[in-house]
Amino acid sequence: MAETERAFARTAGRKGWQHAFYDFFAEAGTGFQPEPVKYRENYRKNPPPPDPLNSVLDWEPLTGDIAQSADLGWLTGPFVVLDKTEQKRAPRWGFYSSVWKKQPDGTWRVLADLGIAIPAQEGALPRNQFTRIHSKPSGKPKDGTGVESLRTAEQVLADSAARGVTAAYAQWLSPHARLHRNAHVPFTTPQAIRDLLATQPQSGVWRTLHAEISAAGDMGHTYGYYELTRDGTAAEKGHYMRVWKRNAQGEWRVAFDVTAPLPPVTK
Repeated sequence: MAETERAFARTAGRKGWQHAFYDFFAEAGTGFQPEPVKYRENYRKNPPPPDPLNSVLDWEPLTGDIAQSADLGWLTGPFVVLDKTEQKRAPRWGFYSSVWKKQPDGTWRVLADLGIAIPAQEGALPRNQFTRIHSKPSGKPKDGTGVESLRTAEQVLADSAARGVTAAYAQWLSPHARLHRNAHVPFTTPQAIRDLLATQPQSGVWRTLHAEISAAGDMGHTYGYYELTRDGTAAEKGHYMRVWKRNAQGEWRVAFDVTAPLPPVTK
């Protein structure tokens, strides 16, 4: 799966990232622009510009995980956008996150992709050795292997968040969880995540738009819409994407969580 990600990045450097996304996304694969769209369908309706290499997107998988059934997985790592026009604008840095699904022909294709911007970095894109997330094997599911068990977990998290975002995440996050938030480098430790959440509005609403799980029932993927409120007023709206994994007791826990705020509405 990680090697397919690298081939995806090489194709982007050779053909342009828009063409590469079309080649490596599943037919139902979703991107966020900023609303969720089916990338390949959108590509056919809105072809890329004739000079796709004026902006070069490069990235490298850093870490991720895969289901026991080897049919669903996720990857994340740094990316950089290089301006090749005469303006030579400064590079834009970020962290991508992609969920991959094995197709009937055995190839891996992107099921969903959502990235964040991070502060500018020095030097070239790092090419660190890929490291899989290390966690205990998932236990036997206690609530069945169907996707409804995942939807139920999402709903309980959403209900809890309406009463307190930090407490809700504390209950549902895996000890190995990663949180990606725009304009920040990823949060990868329980303490860093708690410190971040303590600064956020403590009331929220999540609405699941998509959910699916691996054949083994040990890993799941969701995305949807969220809204954070402070003192009864909307403070932030956007879309989220999550990867869930069962812990050693067979309970769903959030392994990865990324949000993409929508631009503020101007009056």
